[in-house]
Amino acid sequence: GLVFCPAETNMSIRPGWFYHPNEEPHSLDRLFKTYLASVGGNSCFNLNIPPMPNGRFDERDVARLKELGDKIRSTFANDIAGDAVITRRTFSDTQEDIILTWDKPVTINSVVIKEDISKGQRVENFQLRQRGDDVRVNVIYNGTTIGHKKICMLDKPCQTDQLTLNI
Repeated sequence: GLVFCPAETNMSIRPGWFYHPNEEPHSLDRLFKTYLASVGGNSCFNLNIPPMPNGRFDERDVARLKELGDKIRSTFANDIAGDAVITRRTFSDTQEDIILTWDKPVTINSVVIKEDISKGQRVENFQLRQRGDDVRVNVIYNGTTIGHKKICMLDKPCQTDQLTLNI
């Protein structure tokens, strides 16, 4: 049978795997983009933090880790799904819509989706659709697998009162 082996993304906070006092940690932007591509792409993110010769971490690395944690928390702090009415339409064994509807328009810049992987990873493709001002439906994201976690960062924020996940 098939064996599931989760992906892992390995990266050092610095240019190399070992500590060198003259090296700076990677930029917050680079670390955050790697987080989105790894964790947001159904992968584990193994971030190496090389200790100094005295066994402690460089204060620059610690500060960058705090910045990264703050950026992740602030980016995903506003979970608006809890305020939505959620409905589901099933078209067949392989296609369904999950629809989130709000009383008034909300601004969305990212969508985090998690698949129930207890029976394996089954989603092969999906779309996120937004109901626009003129009640037309606009595709705002096309994706393939979801897995444990998929972070869909939109090209630009959208405002809508209805978001549909089509699987």
